[in-house]
Amino acid sequence: IVVVMAQSWLEQKDVQNKVSRSCIFGCMYSYTACADPMSGRSAAFAAWRRLPSSHAAMIVIAFALIGMIYGRTHTRDIRELGGLMKIMPFLSVGYVIAGLANLGLPGFSGFIAEMTIFNGSFENADTFHRCCTVIAITSIVVTAVYILRTVGFILFEKVKNPHFEELTDATWDERFAVCCLIFCVAGLGSFPIWASHVISDAVVPILSVIPTL
Repeated sequence: IVVVMAQSWLEQKDVQNKVSRSCIFGCMYSYTACADPMSGRSAAFAAWRRLPSSHAAMIVIAFALIGMIYGRTHTRDIRELGGLMKIMPFLSVGYVIAGLANLGLPGFSGFIAEMTIFNGSFENADTFHRCCTVIAITSIVVTAVYILRTVGFILFEKVKNPHFEELTDATWDERFAVCCLIFCVAGLGSFPIWASHVISDAVVPILSVIPTL
């Protein structure tokens, strides 16, 4: 299911829809690690401690940047956007960083979360679950394709609307907000164990009752 849904998102034309559907993707990754109730408990603990915080940080920065771009261009259609890198360099670089974090580039929170998910789901000893895990891992390639395609279309193609040439880049408060969000995404990726300890007190009691359900 993960692979099929990833392929179906390649044809999405609304940049916000692409990001919103990656929220569903993150939930499905958690189910991939925790689908088997007999799997190692480390899979469930790792998935539910790291993925939600990681995905939340990535989604917030992506939606924030899309909102800032939409506030200037008044469109979210990928076919109408283009050449924004030379018009809004700061927002464009921020969007590239958000995209790289979302596709799981090492050094960002997405890499830690996805690797934890796949390592945990591979703890299942039977061949069936391991084969399903390998198939699910192929969705990383599809995710990278649609994210990089989107970045290329809206940032690096020629300017399709002459009005965009008159647009301005981020204001100082927008720059401050984006930098704080990037710091959070990079921090979760650089110090994952510390982040896991911070939220363990809230997650462990929930996971402890799952075997009794």
